[in-house]
Amino acid sequence: MGRRVLKPGQKYGRLTLLSKAQKNGRSGYWLCKCECGNKKIIRSDSIGRRTVSCGCYGKKVLEEQHKRKLATKYEDFDSKAYSPYYRLYHTWGHMKSRCYNANNNVYYLYGGRGIKVCDEWRDNYQCFKKWALANGWDLHAKGMEQSIDRIDPNKDYEPDNCRWVNAQTQALNKRNNFFITINGESRSITEWSRLKNIDPGVIRRRYYKYGLRGEDLFNPIPREMKYANNNKILFKDEMVPVVDLCRQYGISDATLRKRYERGWRDDELIKRPEHKPLIKMEYKGKMYSISELCNNFGFKETTLRRRYSKGLDVYGNEKSNNSDKQLENKRVKATKKKEGM
Repeated sequence: MGRRVLKPGQKYGRLTLLSKAQKNGRSGYWLCKCECGNKKIIRSDSIGRRTVSCGCYGKKVLEEQHKRKLATKYEDFDSKAYSPYYRLYHTWGHMKSRCYNANNNVYYLYGGRGIKVCDEWRDNYQCFKKWALANGWDLHAKGMEQSIDRIDPNKDYEPDNCRWVNAQTQALNKRNNFFITINGESRSITEWSRLKNIDPGVIRRRYYKYGLRGEDLFNPIPREMKYANNNKILFKDEMVPVVDLCRQYGISDATLRKRYERGWRDDELIKRPEHKPLIKMEYKGKMYSISELCNNFGFKETTLRRRYSKGLDVYGNEKSNNSDKQLENKRVKATKKKEGM
């Protein structure tokens, strides 16, 4: 039997051959169009044999067998690296991950605060793509030049609350931005620094350390104010020497000044840091701190902390009550032995 020759226009099952696609080693690939309208790149030796459709036929058979509609599949190329819309697809994926994946590093800033993705976008990438193209998404822009931004940071991802902006604009639209109002105009410290060509650290220091307001923020600090207040800070409506506060409350000079520049006042300035209890885990019948396990036995700190937070042992297994009781008995015996000695 001779070797099969594939040509554009030929039809195999539900697939019609359009043109040759990329080649990987010895295997050739063809761009095919399915009867359902989808286009898909398929390996040559699979066409008409293992593959007779873009996947819609198998989905249809399964739906008939289970008598229900299966989950939607994103039958497009946008999830592939060679797709021109690859960046848009991943923007959609990362948006959902921030809101629904508890393991995401920034979940606490989004899903943890109740931020969601609207039903229109959550399960329908094509709907999100249609909105993006109609609202300024640029195919040729880079990631830092264009990202999705919520107009109101406290509302959900939805068409009326989202826009495409650059990283600089997005950074100015954060919940923790501090705005200063001068002559009825409110701007963040970063915006004022760009407008007046002054370092943002200088404006922040004049505002917090020296208590300047209004247009005085943009003028040099008077010499008498700079040196008169250099060793004193405002504490409970009085100018108190920094040295006295350090001695009285046992806080270092650097810590006190740093807190003051951050805007901490009164009781916040002098509060003692809360030390977390030392975490210990059992290993070979003995209790070790996480640092000891890492230094002596080669464990990774992040791995141990994650397992500890989930209630697992050092190996990632669930703790058994019997082992805990045995360990407690060992502690009691050791204590009695010391007392007897």
